[in-house]
Amino acid sequence: MRKNWVSRMNTVWACLAICAGICGAGGCGGSATENNAKNDAKSEAKHEATNGAPSPDSGPDIASADGATVSSGLPRNPATADGHLLGIGDKAPSLSIGAWLQGDKINQFEAGNVYVVEFWATWCGPCKTSMPHLSKLQEEYQEKVQFVGITAERPGEVNKFLAQEQRPGGPTWSEVIAYRIALDQDAETNTAYMEAANIGGIPHAFIVGKTGLIEWHGHPMAMDEPLKLVVEDKWDRVKASQEQQLEAEVAQAIEEKKPIIIKAHQAATAAQGAEANEHWDRALGVVDELHQQIPADSMSPSLIGHRDVLNQIKQWLLSEAGRTEQLAEFQSSLVEQYWSNPQILDSIAWKIVSDEGSNLDLALKAAQQAVKLTNSQSPSPLDTLAHIYAKQGNFDEAIKSQTKAVEAAGSPPEKAQLEENLEKFRKEAKEGAAKEGEAKEGEAKEGEAKEADGKEADGKEAEAKEAEAKEAK
Repeated sequence: MRKNWVSRMNTVWACLAICAGICGAGGCGGSATENNAKNDAKSEAKHEATNGAPSPDSGPDIASADGATVSSGLPRNPATADGHLLGIGDKAPSLSIGAWLQGDKINQFEAGNVYVVEFWATWCGPCKTSMPHLSKLQEEYQEKVQFVGITAERPGEVNKFLAQEQRPGGPTWSEVIAYRIALDQDAETNTAYMEAANIGGIPHAFIVGKTGLIEWHGHPMAMDEPLKLVVEDKWDRVKASQEQQLEAEVAQAIEEKKPIIIKAHQAATAAQGAEANEHWDRALGVVDELHQQIPADSMSPSLIGHRDVLNQIKQWLLSEAGRTEQLAEFQSSLVEQYWSNPQILDSIAWKIVSDEGSNLDLALKAAQQAVKLTNSQSPSPLDTLAHIYAKQGNFDEAIKSQTKAVEAAGSPPEKAQLEENLEKFRKEAKEGAAKEGEAKEGEAKEGEAKEADGKEADGKEAEAKEAEAKEAK
């Protein structure tokens, strides 16, 4: 589970090795197809492109204004001859759908219309968190934008999910979702979009513009502004494409500098004193250097993702170096900077509590805000908040928060882990209450003993005074 910091950092290094397609807004690792095939195992590994010649008829058909169709020529195979990745400005691949479970069928992308193609899965917590937001956007734009959520899971699994209540006593997911839901045909759409763009995490959405081109892609929760501009014909595709080029340059820089960071870390852990500090400074300096290549105001999901990974690595390095004051200052600045990002706030809070950090007040502040931003519907921040309360000895609140986390759980393995944590908190609460009772009982007995000793002393003092009085007579 995500709560293992070492495992988390191994994942971070894996992301750095791959570089492209990091999603900074929070999501489930691995493609929908891969995760479904592994019985919902949430693999963080990304697909490696396989070599192959493009099929001449593999591109999408786009309906033009006069009704004719135009082939994009974009192969479905993610590994083109020139290594091109699907991105902004490319023709959107056609949809290959096995079944439409909810909403009307989309035969082809019509010229003049805007589409949102989103990839998700029933077991993915962030996907479910995004669904009410996507539904709100669909209701807002009505016929101006057509949304479709695509999953590679089996029909029975998806229909079962749609019939489930979003929360106990609440509406079903079918009632919550106000847009089309479709099943991928043999993972062809996932291959044409997700693998072709080298995206390894869900949820992930693609905006297809009025001319059939991909205008933007990223986490659905970060889609509002780009979608608004695309609908209003104010979207600057050239600027967005340039930012995409910067993404590639930053990814390349990270790939080149990653070995330096790893080597400096290894040298620092093997050394002591001033020598170790020199290596730590070297590693941290490279991270800061990479960070400066990313514009602070960038809205690119990939650049935001790279920046977030670098932030995680810097926290890790400061923690490993034992630089607690620097770490606390850096984490405080991150909480302020990412006050509106629940996933990052959750990550920072967990880093503090998992490292036995002393700054639990900051962790509590970050976790409470993350829970608020996700409307208590995301299990991860709720679980983090529960752990913080437990560290503070507030088991009543820990149990309340963990109970909500269990209710919000996505997959059975996640729910089982959260239930295990809940039982741990209940056990610790009972043990704490028993110890508190024993302590009070001990204090009471000690008080009684002191009172008895006092009475005995008073009695002896009275007897002594009485004897003195008799002698005086």
